[in-house]
Amino acid sequence: MPAITAWSNSGKVVSGLFGSGVGALVVASWGYSGAFVLAGSIGLMAAGLAFMLRQPGRKNSYDRNR
Repeated sequence: MPAITAWSNSGKVVSGLFGSGVGALVVASWGYSGAFVLAGSIGLMAAGLAFMLRQPGRKNSYDRNR
C-alpha cells in the first residue's frame, strides 16, 4: 500500500500548489475582500447543491406520504 499512499499524496501536493496559485492570482487582481466574497459565494453554492442531494433508490417524503 505505500505506492497508493505516495500517489495520493503527490496528487494532494499538485492540487495544493495549483489552488494556492489560483488564490494568489485572485488576491492580486481582486484584493482580499474580492477573494473572500468569491470563496463565500462558492461555498454557499456548494451548500445549496449538497442540500438538494438525495440518497439513490430512496423515496422522498412527499412520495412516502401518498
